[in-house]
Amino acid sequence: EWDEPELADWLANLAQALEARPGAILVGHSLGCALIAHAAFTHSGARIGGALMVAPADLELPSPIKASLASFAPMPLAPLPFPCIVAASADDPYVSPRRARRFAEAWRSEFVDLGPVGHVNIASGHGPWPEGLALLQRLSDQVAATDARAA
Repeated sequence: EWDEPELADWLANLAQALEARPGAILVGHSLGCALIAHAAFTHSGARIGGALMVAPADLELPSPIKASLASFAPMPLAPLPFPCIVAASADDPYVSPRRARRFAEAWRSEFVDLGPVGHVNIASGHGPWPEGLALLQRLSDQVAATDARAA
């Protein structure tokens, strides 16, 4: 439910998807980043291979829609148990660059400053995003290297 998201429902759907694809690399945008961060600390976290988090939403910003996001707050700020890249814009209306960098530091994730590109969505002029595919490939390489070291 996009208009009234509930964390428990989203976590249950993600857990089901991860049952079918353990070790999957997740790509989250905005509120999806919060979902991945929460999932990391549930039984599903062990099934996540890695995560590319793009334009993470700051759930603590004052917002007229904040009430509908209450179940996702606060954002978990502990090291993630899988490789992660956080990519954020310098002028995203939903997260400041400083806060996005704080998320990446707390998660012990690589931080990528995308420059002033808005919320990295259709409304900010994005369509196909080759830079995102390149970040996903870089993350995939990191996950493969981590798996090789663990084997």
